[in-house]
Amino acid sequence: MKTSKASWLIFVFMLGCLSLRSHAQGHDEAARALATKVMQAMGGRENWEKTTELAFDFVVESEGKEVTRRSHVWNRATSGYSLNWKGNQDGKTYRIEFSDIYQKTGQVWIDDQIPPDSTRQQLLERGYALFINDTYWLIMPFKLFDPGVTLREAPGENKNGVDYRVLHLSFENVGLTPGDQYWLWIDPASFRIQGWRYKLQSNHEGAYLWENYQSFGAVTLPLRRVTEDGKRAIWFDKVRVNSGK
Repeated sequence: MKTSKASWLIFVFMLGCLSLRSHAQGHDEAARALATKVMQAMGGRENWEKTTELAFDFVVESEGKEVTRRSHVWNRATSGYSLNWKGNQDGKTYRIEFSDIYQKTGQVWIDDQIPPDSTRQQLLERGYALFINDTYWLIMPFKLFDPGVTLREAPGENKNGVDYRVLHLSFENVGLTPGDQYWLWIDPASFRIQGWRYKLQSNHEGAYLWENYQSFGAVTLPLRRVTEDGKRAIWFDKVRVNSGK
């Protein structure tokens, strides 16, 4: 299965970040307090943990043109997961129905046909990696206390006349690229993340601004990330968040 260079870069960018089952790691007290306020500004860990279903389209846009779209439906109550996308180069439609996303079990279709077992297993692995990547882009603020994450409050940064507090994330022996580092720009009044910059283990550096915060019941999510030059964006469409009563 082929993927475009752009899609692969985004995929690699977040693969180093962790699996989605989480709890806290050691941090300095200032960083812990700041991260807690960030999470509370998004609705709080308790409300996120009440979420039973999350659905969204992960969309990549380059210079105003949509280049990638993947549709996700995550049943957090059962660990079931549905993922659909169209190949950028081969034009084929890929569909994966996980019976358990964490066990990587389920069925795969390519253009509505079940592929050979070897291809099926490759696509289950690929689908799991996309689950990790795409959900992390959307719900990262709820994952600040994941195991292996080290948080430090870094010196503040001024951007566009605003003095942001900065939360630094590094990773200890987790993920594919534990040398990655991220700096979150946090609004000192709202405690919402307004953007991040990163330096990857490969020494690649970049930054995205976070925009379009919207509330879904008790949970708030930012639905758009855009590079500072405006040429590239990652955004979320058809978002649905359901919570158990």
